Amino acid sequence: MAEHTHKTYGILKFFRDVEKLDFLVNGGFYCNTPEFYRMSDGDGVSDNFESCFHSYRKERGDDPVKLLLNGKELSGVEKLTVHVGGIKDKYLHCWFAFTLPESEEDIENLGRNLNRMRKEFGGNYAFVKGEDIETLANIIGKSTDFYIDHGNIGYSTDRQKWSAICKPDNYSYQQEYRFLIGDCEHSDIKPVVIQCTESISHLISCNQPLRIRDNETGHVWLELNENGCTTSQFNENS
Repeated sequence: MAEHTHKTYGILKFFRDVEKLDFLVNGGFYCNTPEFYRMSDGDGVSDNFESCFHSYRKERGDDPVKLLLNGKELSGVEKLTVHVGGIKDKYLHCWFAFTLPESEEDIENLGRNLNRMRKEFGGNYAFVKGEDIETLANIIGKSTDFYIDHGNIGYSTDRQKWSAICKPDNYSYQQEYRFLIGDCEHSDIKPVVIQCTESISHLISCNQPLRIRDNETGHVWLELNENGCTTSQFNENS
């Protein structure tokens, strides 16, 4: 995975439906396939090049591709997935990395990113402290035969880097912390659901306010709650 960053205070996962949030708290770890995201048309969810250098899907209405073998064009191509770097498709479970900002600009960017995530994925959220992520991963690992990897992913404009651990740069606002679960086929759309054999509810808080506060003055620079995310600059201008 991409290098873990010391600035990650915790991870957030957003939900439209409280039932899905409750499912997670009760130990249900729902993992979609890259193909699910490639074929989705939802804002923030859709990524034609999830986990790959390039994908072509006739049913998606993509412009036709031309494949040549010994100088002869192959016909009947309906799906094509090209990976680079030896990283194939994995089942994915995705969170938002709540990072500690170092400047006022960082605070404003974090606030915008959080509000965009709420708009695209839902206003309910689960939060896991950074110090508890490894415990969560260990419990998941003991609950399945699939291998588990996890960490912050990268973002790049260089499509040669796109893979399960690097997405196109226009998704960087998602600040993704990703769990990679086992391997799956490039055309598979069936999710994997892992039911944790140990309780994880003590590791997860739900819709609890998160604040970044000045240690000296007590001033709240940023607050996330069930109504949205506000920053000090936004409040001063309103």
